[in-house]
Amino acid sequence: MTMDEVESGALLGRDGVCVSLELELKYANIVREVWIRGLAVDVVFNSYGEDDGGPIYRKHYSSLQLAIDELEPYLKLALEDWENFTASGRYPLVDDRMGMESRSLGEDHDLRDFGKDVQSSRVEVPSSDYVLFGQGYWSQLVVEYVSEE
Repeated sequence: MTMDEVESGALLGRDGVCVSLELELKYANIVREVWIRGLAVDVVFNSYGEDDGGPIYRKHYSSLQLAIDELEPYLKLALEDWENFTASGRYPLVDDRMGMESRSLGEDHDLRDFGKDVQSSRVEVPSSDYVLFGQGYWSQLVVEYVSEE
């Protein structure tokens, strides 16, 4: 992507621009999305195939350039290598080599680990000053998984 494309999507797009949409390798069945919305960045984690309801980590920046500067090392990609997932509509495919098979939520060890990591602030985000916003069923799910132990 170019700075103009990010700026256009982030500042003029209705929902912003999704610049990363990947399977989270540490947790099976979790997809990580990175959205730039105005001068805010949201790092969103959802169950595979779901498009909302997961925890959102948000940070507001004073400029778009500062957001990009912090996202490049997190995404391990230079801006010119980013993809506009909002425009492409591409969704990551499940790869059985990564242990990504369909499992029910109650039996999902990785989902339990993810819930614990959300609760204890161990989920990897671009910087420590991102703020967690629980959303939808995840808020309760995190509490249930942590209390099971």
